[in-house]
Amino acid sequence: PAPFLKTAYEYLEQAFLLTPNEVEAKMLFSLSPDASREELKENIRQSNFRQMVITLGKDGVLFYHNNDFLHFPALPLRDEEVMDTTGAGDAFNASLAYQLAQNTDFKKAISFATVASGLSVTKKYCLNAFPQKNEVEKILKEYEKEVAKKWN
Repeated sequence: PAPFLKTAYEYLEQAFLLTPNEVEAKMLFSLSPDASREELKENIRQSNFRQMVITLGKDGVLFYHNNDFLHFPALPLRDEEVMDTTGAGDAFNASLAYQLAQNTDFKKAISFATVASGLSVTKKYCLNAFPQKNEVEKILKEYEKEVAKKWN
Protein backbone atom coordinates (compact mmCIF):
# COMPACT_ATOMS: atom_id res chain seq x y z
CA PRO A 1 0.00 0.00 0.00
CA ALA A 2 2.39 2.68 -1.17
CA PRO A 3 1.96 5.50 -1.31
CA PHE A 4 -0.46 5.01 1.55
CA LEU A 5 -3.97 6.40 1.20
CA LYS A 6 -6.36 5.86 4.12
CA THR A 7 -9.31 6.09 1.71
CA ALA A 8 -8.13 2.86 0.05
CA TYR A 9 -8.40 0.83 3.28
CA GLU A 10 -11.70 -0.89 2.40
CA TYR A 11 -10.22 -2.01 -0.93
CA LEU A 12 -7.00 -3.19 0.66
CA GLU A 13 -8.97 -5.51 2.96
CA GLN A 14 -10.18 -7.34 -0.13
CA ALA A 15 -6.69 -7.97 -1.46
CA PHE A 16 -5.29 -11.48 -1.66
CA LEU A 17 -2.09 -10.32 0.00
CA LEU A 18 -0.61 -7.03 1.18
CA THR A 19 3.14 -6.49 1.47
CA PRO A 20 3.64 -3.20 3.30
CA ASN A 21 6.87 -2.26 4.95
CA GLU A 22 6.67 -1.63 8.69
CA VAL A 23 6.07 2.12 8.31
CA GLU A 24 3.26 1.57 5.80
CA ALA A 25 1.69 -1.10 8.01
CA LYS A 26 1.63 1.27 10.97
CA MET A 27 0.06 3.95 8.79
CA LEU A 28 -2.55 1.45 7.62
CA PHE A 29 -3.68 0.98 11.21
CA SER A 30 -3.27 4.66 12.20
CA LEU A 31 -0.44 3.84 14.59
CA SER A 32 2.36 6.23 15.42
CA PRO A 33 5.73 5.51 13.80
CA ASP A 34 7.15 4.56 17.20
CA ALA A 35 4.36 2.07 18.01
CA SER A 36 5.67 -1.34 19.01
CA ARG A 37 5.54 -4.36 16.74
CA GLU A 38 3.33 -6.04 19.33
CA GLU A 39 0.83 -3.20 19.00
CA LEU A 40 0.98 -3.55 15.22
CA LYS A 41 0.43 -7.32 15.46
CA GLU A 42 -2.60 -6.83 17.69
CA ASN A 43 -4.14 -4.39 15.21
CA ILE A 44 -3.56 -6.84 12.37
CA ARG A 45 -5.18 -9.67 14.35
CA GLN A 46 -8.25 -7.50 14.96
CA SER A 47 -8.55 -6.52 11.29
CA ASN A 48 -10.27 -8.27 8.40
CA PHE A 49 -6.99 -9.04 6.67
CA ARG A 50 -6.50 -12.76 6.09
CA GLN A 51 -2.80 -12.59 5.36
CA MET A 52 -0.08 -10.00 5.17
CA VAL A 53 3.67 -9.91 4.66
CA ILE A 54 5.40 -7.02 6.41
CA THR A 55 8.97 -6.23 5.48
CA LEU A 56 11.13 -5.04 8.38
CA GLY A 57 14.36 -4.10 6.59
CA LYS A 58 17.39 -5.50 8.41
CA ASP A 59 15.04 -7.22 10.88
CA GLY A 60 13.55 -9.47 8.19
CA VAL A 61 9.90 -10.18 7.47
CA LEU A 62 6.71 -10.90 9.42
CA PHE A 63 4.15 -13.19 7.81
CA TYR A 64 0.58 -13.06 9.11
CA HIS A 65 -1.65 -16.00 8.20
CA ASN A 66 -4.41 -17.87 10.05
CA ASN A 67 -4.27 -15.40 12.94
CA ASP A 68 -0.61 -16.18 13.61
CA PHE A 69 2.74 -14.61 12.81
CA LEU A 70 5.96 -16.16 11.56
CA HIS A 71 9.21 -14.21 11.57
CA PHE A 72 11.72 -14.67 8.77
CA PRO A 73 15.11 -13.21 9.71
CA ALA A 74 16.93 -11.06 7.20
CA LEU A 75 19.82 -12.56 5.31
CA PRO A 76 22.77 -12.18 7.69
CA LEU A 77 25.06 -9.56 6.21
CA ARG A 78 27.99 -7.65 7.65
CA ASP A 79 27.75 -3.85 7.47
CA GLU A 80 30.50 -3.72 4.88
CA GLU A 81 28.51 -6.05 2.61
CA VAL A 82 25.56 -3.65 2.39
CA MET A 83 26.16 -1.35 -0.56
CA ASP A 84 22.75 0.12 -1.47
CA THR A 85 19.31 -0.61 -0.05
CA THR A 86 17.48 1.16 -2.88
CA GLY A 87 15.08 -1.28 -4.47
CA ALA A 88 15.30 -3.96 -1.78
CA GLY A 89 11.54 -3.83 -1.27
CA ASP A 90 11.00 -4.05 -5.01
CA ALA A 91 13.31 -7.07 -5.21
CA PHE A 92 11.36 -8.65 -2.35
CA ASN A 93 7.94 -8.04 -3.91
CA ALA A 94 8.98 -9.11 -7.40
CA SER A 95 10.52 -12.31 -6.08
CA LEU A 96 7.53 -13.05 -3.87
CA ALA A 97 5.09 -12.47 -6.75
CA TYR A 98 7.17 -14.69 -9.02
CA GLN A 99 7.25 -17.51 -6.49
CA LEU A 100 3.52 -17.28 -5.72
CA ALA A 101 2.77 -17.30 -9.46
CA GLN A 102 4.71 -20.60 -9.58
CA ASN A 103 2.32 -21.97 -6.91
CA THR A 104 5.10 -22.03 -4.33
CA ASP A 105 3.79 -22.23 -0.77
CA PHE A 106 3.97 -19.04 1.27
CA LYS A 107 6.85 -20.04 3.54
CA LYS A 108 9.11 -21.04 0.67
CA ALA A 109 8.07 -18.00 -1.39
CA ILE A 110 8.82 -15.62 1.49
CA SER A 111 12.16 -17.33 2.13
CA PHE A 112 13.08 -16.95 -1.55
CA ALA A 113 12.04 -13.28 -1.55
CA THR A 114 13.94 -12.59 1.68
CA VAL A 115 17.13 -14.04 0.22
CA ALA A 116 16.65 -12.16 -3.07
CA SER A 117 16.09 -8.90 -1.23
CA GLY A 118 19.13 -9.52 0.97
CA LEU A 119 21.32 -10.19 -2.03
CA SER A 120 20.03 -7.06 -3.76
CA VAL A 121 21.53 -4.78 -1.12
CA THR A 122 25.02 -6.17 -1.69
CA LYS A 123 25.33 -4.41 -5.06
CA LYS A 124 24.93 -0.82 -6.19
CA TYR A 125 22.25 0.53 -8.45
CA CYS A 126 18.80 -0.92 -8.23
CA LEU A 127 18.36 -2.88 -11.47
CA ASN A 128 21.92 -4.17 -11.52
CA ALA A 129 21.46 -5.37 -7.95
CA PHE A 130 18.49 -7.67 -8.55
CA PRO A 131 19.89 -11.20 -8.21
CA GLN A 132 19.40 -13.97 -10.72
CA LYS A 133 17.29 -16.96 -9.71
CA ASN A 134 20.33 -19.26 -9.53
CA GLU A 135 22.09 -16.81 -7.17
CA VAL A 136 19.13 -16.96 -4.79
CA GLU A 137 18.86 -20.74 -5.02
CA LYS A 138 22.54 -21.15 -4.03
CA ILE A 139 21.80 -19.57 -0.66
CA LEU A 140 18.15 -20.54 -0.21
CA LYS A 141 18.58 -24.08 1.17
CA GLU A 142 20.94 -22.95 3.93
CA TYR A 143 18.67 -20.01 4.77
CA GLU A 144 15.64 -22.31 5.00
CA LYS A 145 17.54 -24.64 7.36
CA GLU A 146 18.32 -21.72 9.67
CA VAL A 147 14.72 -20.48 9.59
CA ALA A 148 13.40 -23.99 10.32
CA LYS A 149 15.68 -24.23 13.39
CA LYS A 150 14.20 -21.00 14.68
CA TRP A 151 10.61 -22.22 14.29
CA ASN A 152 11.16 -25.67 15.82
